[in-house]
Amino acid sequence: MTDYIKRIQSSLQRKVNIPRKQIKEYMEQQNMDVNNPNSEQIEAVKYYFLSEAEERENALAATDNDPRGIDNIAQEDSISGLLEDCLTLSDAAAQENALTVNPEIRGMVGLKAGAMGIPLAQSQIDGIASQIDASGNSFSQTLAEIENALIAYIDYQHSQEASQVSSMLERVTERVAVKNYTISQQLSDGCN
Repeated sequence: MTDYIKRIQSSLQRKVNIPRKQIKEYMEQQNMDVNNPNSEQIEAVKYYFLSEAEERENALAATDNDPRGIDNIAQEDSISGLLEDCLTLSDAAAQENALTVNPEIRGMVGLKAGAMGIPLAQSQIDGIASQIDASGNSFSQTLAEIENALIAYIDYQHSQEASQVSSMLERVTERVAVKNYTISQQLSDGCN
């Protein structure tokens, strides 16, 4: 049987050390099948723990060096929480939420993403839109919240792509080293 928790833990250890128990508890809280999560759920778990660690680092650095103050940092944390909630939705859940998403917010998310040059699938738009609470907010506040959610989404996507590139480079470098060693051994054996 595949130990998915161990896989998740191993992939996180390059950046953050999370105990197995904590990963399992989080997966159970999110109603994920611990013994057979799908790839979206695995990525959502990784994102959760990486973003949590990044938020702690940013909050520590921000409180020391950031002239914006704690209030703005807390607002950014809530936006990161919105993105986290959005990214943990499966496509089926996103389709369910499409029925409950405010069509105006959905349209605003789609337009803002287009204006920012961010290509999004309808399920991604619905996922982001379902997390935006426009009640009681002014139009400009809602737009700012949407923009912040889209920026956080792009930052997440970028970190995923950077991680994939890093993993690819590690695999290529390892392969080159093995091949170089093999050639070196052949040359060494041929000279004797």
